[in-house]
Amino acid sequence: MVRERVEAAGFGPWTVKSGLLHVAPPVDLLARMLTIRIHLDPVPTTNAPLLIAPGSHLLGRVPEQDIDAAVARLGSFMCTAQAGDI
Repeated sequence: MVRERVEAAGFGPWTVKSGLLHVAPPVDLLARMLTIRIHLDPVPTTNAPLLIAPGSHLLGRVPEQDIDAAVARLGSFMCTAQAGDI
């Protein structure tokens, strides 16, 4: 989410989700980012675990219409966790 729309090279597309403004960063910026999940509650298979397609990060930004094909090709992995897992 961003506070206001400011045009910047490489950022886009712009969208509004639940009334909040969002913009996708450039792929090279995403490639340098690290995301950490801290689980406050247990996440068994019945509590909406994160699903990933191993290796999909090597594809760059995957258009929404191509996600199913990427998952079919790469497979999927369910990330379960215990409370306190990082």
